[in-house]
Amino acid sequence: MHEKHWGVKEPVVNPATELGADVVLVEKVSGSWISVKSLNWEIGGLGTHPLAVRLSEKWPVLTVATIENISYELSLYDNGVATQYAALGRPSGQAPLDAPLAPLDFATLADYGADYASETQVRAAFGNAEMFAKVTELPGSGIRQAAENRPLTEYGPDILFFGKS
Repeated sequence: MHEKHWGVKEPVVNPATELGADVVLVEKVSGSWISVKSLNWEIGGLGTHPLAVRLSEKWPVLTVATIENISYELSLYDNGVATQYAALGRPSGQAPLDAPLAPLDFATLADYGADYASETQVRAAFGNAEMFAKVTELPGSGIRQAAENRPLTEYGPDILFFGKS
């Protein structure tokens, strides 16, 4: 196995609803978005992502979970709860929701991050993860890709290590 894979496990759905030990990368990726990339909750439970729930108590949070060639999911959280959802495909092993989420409002998403793209363009780009990231200025990759570029410890104050207490 190549050395770059020693410290980062393959992504799996983490159904836990309480925060625990984690490695988090926080970066300003565009004029509109601050990216918070979690290692242990890279793929959280649908509508129950504990980091998104906690952060959304103060700010609107849009989670992006992508598994290459399997799924691409977006969930909008506000006031501590998931409110909207859009997806292409779905990873196996996720429990169904107790109550359905509203469809994602692509117009609001266009207003937040797509300076030059309309709602129609954002909606049309949703089927192509790379184009969608470019149009919306959302992150196009996660913490695993960041770890492949360089060791996470080299991200300085942008990388946070949380222990379980």
